[in-house]
Amino acid sequence: MELMQALRRLAQVDDEWDVKARRFQQVRERLSSDTTLQEMRAEQKAREEQLSALRSKQRDLELELEGLQEHSRQVEASLYDGSVLAPRELENLRRDSESLKRRIGQLEDQILDLMATVEELTVVVEQGAKELATFEKQWEQETASAREEYLALRARLEELKAERDQIRASLPRRELALYQELRRSKGGRPLAPMAEGVCQICHVAVPARKAAIAGGGSETVATCEGCGRILYQA
Repeated sequence: MELMQALRRLAQVDDEWDVKARRFQQVRERLSSDTTLQEMRAEQKAREEQLSALRSKQRDLELELEGLQEHSRQVEASLYDGSVLAPRELENLRRDSESLKRRIGQLEDQILDLMATVEELTVVVEQGAKELATFEKQWEQETASAREEYLALRARLEELKAERDQIRASLPRRELALYQELRRSKGGRPLAPMAEGVCQICHVAVPARKAAIAGGGSETVATCEGCGRILYQA
C-alpha cells in the first residue's frame, strides 16, 4: 500500500477505533452495573416489609380487641345477672366495664386508622410490583441487546487492532512517529485534506513542492505550514 494511502487508512481505522472503544466501554459499564435495578428492588422490598409489619400490627390489635370485648361481655353479665350483690364488688365491676369500654374505643379507632393506612399502602405496593416487573422485563431485554452489542464491538475492535498493527508495521518509523505525535497534539486529526493547493483545515496555501508530495506516490510526507498536519490530496 502506498504511503499516503496507508496513512489515510490508518487514520480511518484509528477514528473508528476511538468511536467503538468509547461505546465498548459504555456497554461494558452498563453490563457490569445494575444499580438502578437493585435500588428499585430494595425500595419495593422495603414497602412490602412495611406493609407486612402494619398488617401484623393490625392482627395483634384485632386479637387484643376480641379479648377485651369478651372480657367486657363477661363483666357486663356479672353486673346484671344478679350473681354479684355486694355494693363494693358491683362498683368495681362498673369501673372495670367503663375502663374496658374506653380501651375498646381506643383500639377500634387505632384499627380503623391502621386499616386505612394498610389499604393505601397496599395500592402502593401493588403498583410498585407492576412497575418493577415491567422494569425487570425491559432491563432483561436491554441487557440481552447490550450483550450482543458488546460481543459485536469486541470482535470489531479485534479486527481494527489487527489491521492497525499491520499498517503501522508497514510504515516508515519517522512517518509513523510524526503521525502519532500529530494525532496526539491535534485532537485526533493528524491529516489535512488539500484542494487546489490550499489546506482545507487552516486554509493556508501549500507550496508547490509540498503539494506534489501530498498528491501521493512519494516515499515521504509533507506537512502544512499553517496547522502542521500531514497533507493529502482531497
